[in-house]
Amino acid sequence: MSKRTTTDWIRVSKDRLAGMESTGVHANSVTNFGTRLGVEDPEAIIAAHGLCNNYGLNMDTTSGVIASWAMEAFQRQVVVYYERLRTVLDSLGVCYFISDWMDPGLPTLEAYSEALSAMCGYDTSAEELLLIGERIHTLGRLLNVAYAGFSRADDYPPSRLMSSPIETGDVLSKCEWNRLLDNYYDLHEWNPVTRWPTHHRLVEPGLDGYKWALNHKLEGLG
Repeated sequence: MSKRTTTDWIRVSKDRLAGMESTGVHANSVTNFGTRLGVEDPEAIIAAHGLCNNYGLNMDTTSGVIASWAMEAFQRQVVVYYERLRTVLDSLGVCYFISDWMDPGLPTLEAYSEALSAMCGYDTSAEELLLIGERIHTLGRLLNVAYAGFSRADDYPPSRLMSSPIETGDVLSKCEWNRLLDNYYDLHEWNPVTRWPTHHRLVEPGLDGYKWALNHKLEGLG
């Protein structure tokens, strides 16, 4: 292993990431975590660069997710929207990297609904596509619950993330993760304990014919 020189590494000196070291920041790191996200603090950019290196994350993709998903979700609580958006785009065979899932400036569901209407010859709205997205996502969750035995425990990250601290920070808080899960289930109007879709949430997307799947699970518990 080559000897580390003082010019190879940069150290963060403030806030909770103080002491964190990272290899020299590249131009795309400045663009991705600075210009793209409106961040002007050099040490914050260095920290983001270092965290990507530590976790083996692609910097371009990570900054894109922060820009189009995390920031929007934080500001507008649109977690469910992006979940359904990706499901719809997958079913259409469209890469979500060329949609507002990746960047707010890229084509939205409105644009894709117009394209789909033009190609198929019948009107389709963005709202109808979102309902289809909910139907696909809920049906997948429902079948996983009924036949694969999925539970709340399956919505946790790998256990080592909650037990093995990284060199520059704490372990992932299970308490905080549970709080996020409760909020996620609440957004979907799912049962927060069992993680199951409720009968109520099967009706609106047209899945009331699949209530037997929940009944199948309940019979198994009995």
